[in-house]
Amino acid sequence: MKSLKEYTKSAEHLAEKLKMQGQVQGQLDKELERVNHDCDACGDMGMVAANVEVGQPGFGKLGPCPAPGCQAGMAAYERSVGSILGKSGLPSKYVRDATLEGLLLEEGKSLLALTLRTMAEVGDDLMVSLRDVYEAGSWQWDDTRSERPKNSLFIFGDYGTGKTWAVAALLNYLTVTRRSHLGYYTRSSMMMEKITAEVTQDPKTVKPFLIKFPGILVIDDCQKGAVESGFTDTSVSDFQITTMQDLLRERLQNERPTWVITNLHPEGWASQWSNVCEVIFEDGHSIEVGGRILRSLR
Repeated sequence: MKSLKEYTKSAEHLAEKLKMQGQVQGQLDKELERVNHDCDACGDMGMVAANVEVGQPGFGKLGPCPAPGCQAGMAAYERSVGSILGKSGLPSKYVRDATLEGLLLEEGKSLLALTLRTMAEVGDDLMVSLRDVYEAGSWQWDDTRSERPKNSLFIFGDYGTGKTWAVAALLNYLTVTRRSHLGYYTRSSMMMEKITAEVTQDPKTVKPFLIKFPGILVIDDCQKGAVESGFTDTSVSDFQITTMQDLLRERLQNERPTWVITNLHPEGWASQWSNVCEVIFEDGHSIEVGGRILRSLR
């Protein structure tokens, strides 16, 4: 049987132990308070479980966090883009030189330049009304245009007028400088080659990934007969038309920014791509680029 002295000593030891545990817990609580997650959805892990029912495709699988502004999720998407689509094909000269400050406010180029600069100043949804752009340029409003805010673009004009360079300027700003968006640049021929190559494969990943890709998708040289860097669009098949139509419809209706660049005017583009035009003309801003030929100056 323990003496009173022994009981007292045991009680003091227990009190001291509890005190130490309390101090440790208090320190842990303070440390946890200092951990402020930038993203509540994933806790800055960058990955979240797919929100699908048991037994459905994707159940139990992790995917990039889709929460707006989640830097870890953006990094995870960048890794996914690299593994599924390959590295963005934006030519190095555009990555190096294209800046918003370099956009030319001159005849034939001002509308695109001001539209892109306005996009750089609005929220992360990149929604812009052309009426605001016209007012910024002190131009008389064109009543044939839609005032509805949109974040997708159909950019057309002659070869070498600076279409790709201008788009690259905003892409550089949003993806590198501001780090607020993901971006993927591809030529239509390269994109179609990837999609066509996996038609016989299961599962098919490129087309669904492009449809759901939350960043800015830039499709350049979108016309029959485009020849650049060894890639050639020799024809626009029914499969290509259906693929482009599905891709644009899903992306534009869900307001995922998609910028299509072509050397053809709308009438010529419509003759090649058929029903695809209805999608981009309805839910995207059509902007013509003209003026000086700049390709030799870049």
